[in-house]
Amino acid sequence: MSRRRCLGGLILLLLCLFILTAVHGKNTALAQAVPEDTLVGGEGIKVDIVWGNNSLVRVGQDAPITVRVTSTGAELTGIARAIIPAGNSDYYIIEESLSVKAGEQRQVIISVPVTYDTDVVDVEFQGEDGVVYGSRRIRLRADYGNQEIYMAVVSNDAGQLALFDRVILNEYRETTTRLFDFKENTLPTDVNVLKLYDILLWDDVKWDTIREEQRETLDSWVYGGGILIVGADSGWPQNVEKMTIRRENWGRGLYVYCGFPLREVLVSYPEEKGVRRFLYEAVGESRMTAIEENIEDTYGDYWAASNMTSGADAERIPHVWQYTAVLLIYLVLLGPVLYSILKKKQRRNLLRVSMIGIALIFTLIIYMMGSRTRFYRPFMNYASVREIRSGVMVETVYANVFSPSNSDYTLGFQPEYDVVPLMEYDYEEEAPGHEVTCRLRICRTEKETQVWIRDNIPFTGNVFRLTGTESSPYGNGFTGDVTLFEKGLEGILRNDTDQDFEQVCVMAGGRVALVGNMPAGTAVDLAQYKTQFMYSSQQTELLERMAGVDRYTVPGESREASQAARRYRMLYSYIQDQWMNESGTALVIGFPATETVAYVNGSSVEMQGTTLVTEVISLRDTKNGLCYRSMGIEDIEILQGNYNYKRNSTTDPLCVLCYDLGDIQAETLMIQWPICSDDSGYMKAYDQAMEFYNWDTSQYDRMEQKDRYSRYELTSYLDETNGLTVRYGLELTPESFYEVFLPNLSILGRRQR
Repeated sequence: MSRRRCLGGLILLLLCLFILTAVHGKNTALAQAVPEDTLVGGEGIKVDIVWGNNSLVRVGQDAPITVRVTSTGAELTGIARAIIPAGNSDYYIIEESLSVKAGEQRQVIISVPVTYDTDVVDVEFQGEDGVVYGSRRIRLRADYGNQEIYMAVVSNDAGQLALFDRVILNEYRETTTRLFDFKENTLPTDVNVLKLYDILLWDDVKWDTIREEQRETLDSWVYGGGILIVGADSGWPQNVEKMTIRRENWGRGLYVYCGFPLREVLVSYPEEKGVRRFLYEAVGESRMTAIEENIEDTYGDYWAASNMTSGADAERIPHVWQYTAVLLIYLVLLGPVLYSILKKKQRRNLLRVSMIGIALIFTLIIYMMGSRTRFYRPFMNYASVREIRSGVMVETVYANVFSPSNSDYTLGFQPEYDVVPLMEYDYEEEAPGHEVTCRLRICRTEKETQVWIRDNIPFTGNVFRLTGTESSPYGNGFTGDVTLFEKGLEGILRNDTDQDFEQVCVMAGGRVALVGNMPAGTAVDLAQYKTQFMYSSQQTELLERMAGVDRYTVPGESREASQAARRYRMLYSYIQDQWMNESGTALVIGFPATETVAYVNGSSVEMQGTTLVTEVISLRDTKNGLCYRSMGIEDIEILQGNYNYKRNSTTDPLCVLCYDLGDIQAETLMIQWPICSDDSGYMKAYDQAMEFYNWDTSQYDRMEQKDRYSRYELTSYLDETNGLTVRYGLELTPESFYEVFLPNLSILGRRQR
């Protein structure tokens, strides 16, 4: 009997532990901060160090550390410091200067990237006198279970938006949402605080009631990748038709304007998974998928920045033919010529001395020839993206800094730029005898952001991201009246800046028109330029033409070739990783013919790189009463198989996609069949008939392989949400691997009222 009671008690205990774990457990990519007591020293000085939000942070996000200093005595000046692991037991330091007057309270916020290596973060406040007035060690326990997407609410009654909490977004990954509450008066004024969140819901708080600095913080957060969803009764200046959704890109983020209050989402989406459907429709299928993937991929920015800033300066590459010529002259002089001259003068006893002298002379010549190819001080490769919006320019600079020696060096970046290190973390275990070192130290002051790099490996890059905002130096930028229709982009594009631009192109609806050079004040008719699909097997060749790359030219053989190669890498990264073109907008991109950069104080660093200027302009898609839409990445839902949004391709034998026709009643469905120019044998164009799902017979119908279908032919294939389900069947053997490029679909019709 006692054994049964013990067994029953053990089962009951295990059941209680299971329930507590289910209720209070932390999800994947979550880390729980375990605080240690703050050490306070100094009479009249109080230091508070606060980590994250409710002690919860997530791997892949930046979490804020708030260092708050209160003085009831004398004035105090010091440094707030965070010591952060950088993999392989190394670390780096971020510092912020802080001055507190008597009877005053001041604070700084340090943004810490959270990775699986961030197990312990040491934070302290040290005065100029060398005394540590407060410190805290924060331990993190990363959990590798489920995924969570953080959402914050700005509402007068956040309880009405509780329907967005714990929503299952992806059953396979077990991804759910987690909701946090912001009051109007607690809306952050530091963008580092908002970096904790993926999505911000703004419902019934009036836009004009928040302070200007709060607006700027929101704008900066969206630009860095945040998603702001705004309800109908919030008084935002953008006008949206009732019961509709409009998206506006800004940097890597997104503004979403809804024509209904967010608390009434279930009225517009009454089905069981209505909130999930709303989020995917509002944010976009591909972007929501990217959010989930970014949770797992912590180091994407590092590799993108490294790719954009790789490559060598053409003037630093030795000319082989010069060295070959010098070598031949040396061999001729050292051998037959020298011997013949000395023999003729009967001075062959001087042969050995003469050979040594000629060798020394040519050694000096080779040394002098190589002087232009050697680096004597640190140098920097940069890639700058300048995005213009409403007269404001936000510049993101990816800087890759190298040094020719292993000695320590210091950089001073301009203070108007926010400097963030992009680290390559080591996954290998620490080697025996490994010396723990500080990789770099970043100290932000009012005059500059100083970066000190220690224990440097020669010619190994240190990557940083610089972000700054200023009034646009390009005046009115690019303007025009642009239309995307059946034959491509039409209308007038004007360069209303005072600068000349090279390799200008216009992108809209997954299509691109290459304009080329546009001097200041000129205008072009886009109908004169061929419009091509971006998502196709010819994407590489198209990017080369956009960058001005001659594929038969070696990148390092001239300055022009090196510049074109840098532009290609920059376009590839920007379009593949950052750019998302929404319907109703066109993106104009171009490279300034001349540019001046001043990222680093002084002239101690050599710089080479390129600048990309982008601007979003309005786009019309209606002509003669008909509306045109090219099925872009936000109009496609994956129902089965693997699908690459950015390349319009698949690698699965069976791929099923649903194309969303939106509010357009299709008159004609147009299909452009792909052409594959790859010779490697790993790519192919889809050349079989498509299958449309028939809602009347509940089966797939094999369609004719033609370029157009009328609305009468589509009647049975459109569902109640105006979606077209298409199945692509591929004849692939289990041993074969192909990337198959699919047809590009577009529709012509009338907008439904």
